[in-house]
Amino acid sequence: MVNDTDQPLQPLKSATGKGGVEGISRITCIRLAARAVGLLLCVLLEWGLQLSQVGLAADPSPAAEPRGGSADDRQNRAEARVDFASQVYPLLRRACWECHGSERQEAGLRLDLPEEALQSGCIVPGRPEASELLRRVGLPASDVEVMPAIGQPLSPGQVAVLERWIAQGAAWPDDFQPPPHW
Repeated sequence: MVNDTDQPLQPLKSATGKGGVEGISRITCIRLAARAVGLLLCVLLEWGLQLSQVGLAADPSPAAEPRGGSADDRQNRAEARVDFASQVYPLLRRACWECHGSERQEAGLRLDLPEEALQSGCIVPGRPEASELLRRVGLPASDVEVMPAIGQPLSPGQVAVLERWIAQGAAWPDDFQPPPHW
C-alpha cells in the first residue's frame, strides 16, 4: 500500500517497536476485530427485527412515522386495534423487562406478568392519562425518571402504540405465548 506521496505505508509500532498492539499479534487483532464486528451486526439485526415487529422504520425520527392520506385515513390509523403480540409485547420485552421482568424487579415492579403489571397501577386500562408507564416512557431522554433507564428511549410512534393499547383497555390475551426467540 502507498499513501498520497507514493511512499510505502509504515506499520504501526508500539512502544516496544513491535508491530500491532503490545503483546498481541496482528492476526489476533484482526480476529478480535472481526468478532466485534460480528457481534455488532447481530445486535443491529436483532434491533432491526424488533423495530419491524412493531411496524416502525429503523429511523425513530418523526419522518419515519406514517402520515399523510385523508383525515379519515389518519383517524382510522389512530383508532386501529393494537395487537398485543406484534406491537406491544416486543416493546415491553425490549424496553421494560430487563429491569422489571422475571429475573429482576426494580422498585418491586414486574411488568412481564399481566396481573402484576395491572395491579401495580403502572398500567390503568382505558386511562392512559393515569398510567405511570405511559408518563415515564413519554418523558424527555434527559429526565431522571425517563424509562427505559437503560438503552434507547421509545420513539413517539412506539409511545403512541402503548397509549392506544392502554386506551383500548390494555388487553393482554390469556392464551398469549411469546414467540420463539429465533
